[in-house]
Amino acid sequence: MYLQTLSQTVNEFKNKRGVKVIPSKNVRHPYTPQAKRRKKSFIKAMQNLKKEIFGELPMAVGEEVLEFKHANVYKCVTIAEKNKLVDLARAKDLRAEYDMYYFRGEDFRIMTSMDIWWEDWYVDEILSLMRERHVRYPEYYDSTDRILDLNFYSNFKLRYDKMSEEATTVGGRSFTQLINEFEWDEDMINYVRGIRPYPVGMDWIGAKRVLAVMNINKTHFVTLEILLHEGCMNVYDCLLMGRLEPMVTNDNKAACASYSLAFIEHLITKTTIQPPKTLLCDNAVRQMQWVWAAGIVSRSLEP
Repeated sequence: MYLQTLSQTVNEFKNKRGVKVIPSKNVRHPYTPQAKRRKKSFIKAMQNLKKEIFGELPMAVGEEVLEFKHANVYKCVTIAEKNKLVDLARAKDLRAEYDMYYFRGEDFRIMTSMDIWWEDWYVDEILSLMRERHVRYPEYYDSTDRILDLNFYSNFKLRYDKMSEEATTVGGRSFTQLINEFEWDEDMINYVRGIRPYPVGMDWIGAKRVLAVMNINKTHFVTLEILLHEGCMNVYDCLLMGRLEPMVTNDNKAACASYSLAFIEHLITKTTIQPPKTLLCDNAVRQMQWVWAAGIVSRSLEP
């Protein structure tokens, strides 16, 4: 088929010789023309969504490098915060509403474990807190970054899949033509304008980089870094290996959602992910899980 879903594209990147060894390295140049066309079509769809609302994207040129305060992605929760989370995890009748969802005691127990699969909405709640933190602390984070939620990505992927199916129909229009003629629905347009049914909506007027977590076929999470002006996308996957040295990964493969969020934490703070300098490992991600869970309880994350 000329076009497959984005999930299949990512899987193809992982399985092709020479690409499977790129965990957090740039996957800008797929090693097959077909995969390259698929990936470019998805990036173009994202670019067109912004262009449709805000006009032409400027060309990527040399720009002033801004300096931001250092944010420590490896910080730990306090003893008091950890004790509170332990108590909440033990609570049998707890059902508390936070920014976007209701949480039970069992949810907090799962969120502080490296051994249990996370629900999508755990990730969504943390991404919402990350966006709120991004706005509240502009001295720490680049204002041209945008962090998507899983709901937007899921809706976008459904529309993308429908276009892919139409493009494979005999005698149908090409995928490029479909993208150029596609009309975005009101919900997606409002999302890009910063109008959302939950807190901290940011428009894409000044956006240069879009970060998202993707759940591939409900079995594995990866992180996407979409560079709008450059027209390229990087995929970060905790199960892949580095070119020269193995990347530290979760041993039981159940914490890929946490690793995907950890990748975003590293990217927005410009903290190195690449071995051998990275400090990213199971222990570091476990600490982040406690910090994120404590953030849900306090309804905020700190730099």
